[in-house]
Amino acid sequence: MSFNDSSAIPVLIADDDSDALQTLKTLLENRGMAVVTAGSGQDAWHLAQKCNPSLILLDINMPKLSGYDVLRKLKAHEELKYIPVIFLTARNEIEEISAGLNLGANDYITKPYRIDELISRINAFIRLRSLYLELKTAHQETGKLVEELARPYRINQIVAKSPQMHVVCDKIKIVANSSCPVLIIGESGVGKELVARALHYESPRRDKRFIAKNCAAFQETLLEAELFGYVKGAFTGALEDRVGLFHEADKGTLFLDEIAEMPPTLQAKLLRVLQDGSFIPIGSTKEEVRDVRIVAATNKDILPLIETKQFREDLYYRINVVTLDIPPLRQRPDDIMNLAQFFLLSLCQKQGLPEKRFAPSVEPALRSYQWRGNVRELKNTIERLLIFFPDQTLVELEHLNQVLPLNSPNPPVAAKGLTLHEGLATVEKSIIENCLNDCNWNKSQAAKSLGISRSNLLAKIATYSLQPRFK
Repeated sequence: MSFNDSSAIPVLIADDDSDALQTLKTLLENRGMAVVTAGSGQDAWHLAQKCNPSLILLDINMPKLSGYDVLRKLKAHEELKYIPVIFLTARNEIEEISAGLNLGANDYITKPYRIDELISRINAFIRLRSLYLELKTAHQETGKLVEELARPYRINQIVAKSPQMHVVCDKIKIVANSSCPVLIIGESGVGKELVARALHYESPRRDKRFIAKNCAAFQETLLEAELFGYVKGAFTGALEDRVGLFHEADKGTLFLDEIAEMPPTLQAKLLRVLQDGSFIPIGSTKEEVRDVRIVAATNKDILPLIETKQFREDLYYRINVVTLDIPPLRQRPDDIMNLAQFFLLSLCQKQGLPEKRFAPSVEPALRSYQWRGNVRELKNTIERLLIFFPDQTLVELEHLNQVLPLNSPNPPVAAKGLTLHEGLATVEKSIIENCLNDCNWNKSQAAKSLGISRSNLLAKIATYSLQPRFK
């Protein structure tokens, strides 16, 4: 039996007496433990780092490194210092025993062993190790919760003055106490994840985890592994069991952004989770059941995808129990100035800048702009203002004009006298330049918005000699 047997308890034994080592190894393996052995202190130290066992049985007198030397290294290691260590000694001398205990050993056993005593002590310290691991996991989970709860994601943090957003906030309050699936629809950048977080933190699940996953960010196999987990050996590179996001989000909320990008094969597996909370990790035959609220989001119209068999109709109606429709920013101009002032204040505080305000001439310009990138574009615009005009306490229209094409939100019409090819090139250049500026020159995002490949976009940037407005 070896450490590759995931069902057995891993134990490391180090002793330079090969006969004693083999006898003890056989004894422990017969009792269901996975044993790895070392014939020297140096080997024991290397194996401990590699295997991270649940218990180490360590002879004191060994070549290269003594048991005391190995123990010192273990106790200086951030992770290995918590492994219980039992010294093996043929000399029942109080000085030797005291020295080992003072260095941090948990116990000692004198040779020859009394088998029942040896097994009892080993089991006691393995239980101690298991308790430590449970406490460590609980501490990590608590830390994650504290970090998440400290963030301002409650509904009163949503900047909403427009009637449209008041309707959304009212729906959040109504739906929050339910565990039904919710579908959030809206253009890219309108704040769908913020709404999903508000829904979670207004709900009884607020003390559990909120986990967000973008379905378009992973290939199909990787997304399946992320969502449902896998067992050791399920595929190449699966060196250990790993729980998925449905396991981690138990009693909490899982936010699946860009749900329309999920592959059809995964849609079937998600449908089963929505029906009864059950799923099977990759490579496993054991079914798991978890209580997870699903909040999905999309910037696409799913109905045409159903017609072309790209999205399952039964899944659509399962996730669409309640719909929260977030209007684009251009359709709720009453929110624009409030959001701009919120971003201006919060970013100034974050960057340690003196408080700033907008000149009266700025508001009509901000309200009339189309904001194709929605709230995200507005925030990026305010951030650019602070980068290029950090010393301005009053933000004027002339400053805004230098970071936002307020006077030409739409592509210009080709001038008279140009050939068709020249006119099309002029319009194409303008469209690409505006899109790049809206995406803050994120070329991958711009290519996706334009519906072309990134390499094609790079070629056109070179052709038209396009450059960021600010370098």
